[in-house]
Amino acid sequence: MPRAKRNRSHMWSVEGKPWIYRRPFLARGKWRVRRRSRLVEGRLEMITLASKNLTDAKRDVEEMARKERKAAEEAEANGGPIEPKNATVREALDEWLAVMRAKSELRERSAVNYEKTIPLYARMLTPDRLVASLEYGDVERLFTEQWDDPETPRGHKSRLGWKNASGRTRIMHRGALVRWLAWCRKKGYTRANPAEAFEIPASWQKEATRATRETGQALSPDEMRRFLRACEDPYLVDFTPRTRSGKRLAPASTTPSEVRPPGWLHPFVFLSLRTGLRVSNLLGSPHKPPLRWSNLDLEKGVVRIRAEHMKNDSMFGAPLHREVVEYLRRLRGDRIPAPEDAVIPGMTREVDRPFHAVLRRAGLEEPVTGNFLGELRDQDNPHAFRVHDLRHSALSLMGASLPEFVVARLAGHAGGSITRKYAGKIPIDELRRHLDALPPLLEEPGGDEHPSKRLACQTG
Repeated sequence: MPRAKRNRSHMWSVEGKPWIYRRPFLARGKWRVRRRSRLVEGRLEMITLASKNLTDAKRDVEEMARKERKAAEEAEANGGPIEPKNATVREALDEWLAVMRAKSELRERSAVNYEKTIPLYARMLTPDRLVASLEYGDVERLFTEQWDDPETPRGHKSRLGWKNASGRTRIMHRGALVRWLAWCRKKGYTRANPAEAFEIPASWQKEATRATRETGQALSPDEMRRFLRACEDPYLVDFTPRTRSGKRLAPASTTPSEVRPPGWLHPFVFLSLRTGLRVSNLLGSPHKPPLRWSNLDLEKGVVRIRAEHMKNDSMFGAPLHREVVEYLRRLRGDRIPAPEDAVIPGMTREVDRPFHAVLRRAGLEEPVTGNFLGELRDQDNPHAFRVHDLRHSALSLMGASLPEFVVARLAGHAGGSITRKYAGKIPIDELRRHLDALPPLLEEPGGDEHPSKRLACQTG
């Protein structure tokens, strides 16, 4: 009886210089390949590919092996590889951040964020490990395996790693690691950039793109007026102590007390809806000051903000709606504020709690789930109305009746097209003509005066 021939299709392999690659295989919906080191006995690694089928996977593996062989040949032609300098992960991360700050290549906000994440990178990659010893598998594990970081606060979404993080977050961390290792390679701390070899999966890109489309929601003009009224209307509060389950700890011996929302809330909401400025430009942040009287020229009716305080690092100048000019004059009253004084009196950066309380009283937020109930809510993906959505609301109102290039200029967006570059040359008076055509927010459509027109000017 003839002997059956052995199927050798699974024996496919290709040789690089330091690695031998085996036949790609499909696991959990993704093509992967194992490679065995020719230098260290028993050392195996598995790489996830971005290929769509076996043919593409084999082609990608052959390309990886070809690049390895080419790099080895170039190194031999130049007298052999140069041994990397000894630098630990923590030393290299700290040095890289110091260099980037010295070169002014990082905005202040980005630098602060890097200072928060660099210790995490060091802990996950082992602080005392040499940068030259980092491999592709070390980077891949950061994004594909769940790990517990004891120094991250319990309950924080980053404590258990990036495996279940959003696509945008994972792309951000991968980009930071690529930039850091590219700098390490220039400094001679490593020969390779394993983070660069880790390709961004299409699912991350799709998730990040979908998030930018789904998150923003907006208020309609009538809902804006209702919200502004709720920012001033008093409401009743029962101060009887209760347990967490809502049970009274004492009999209700007093009638509910009348309480008013914080005095800064109405100016903040109104200026957000009328100007479209970001929260950080109105209330300030650790990286930028709040809106100051020095930013305003009420005689000319314009607002100007320095480039370093804007997200796109461009000087911002725009006209103010006539309603804003009148409002600010009443808010200022007869006093002469110092140029460095904040425009919004008694402001606080902790806006979420009073903001959502007023949304609920205005009937725009579901009390139990916190989902937005407005006319322009996201029907497919119900979620809460964010403070930043005030800017979305302002720009939606502008976009309904103003040309796109005018909206881009009033929003302070960076010029991404030739049309917008020409739009940047539009005179302030011409922009004001478009802006003043928008419907008022402090009076009813029929001409009735909104309660906020009678705003009491506070001078202290």
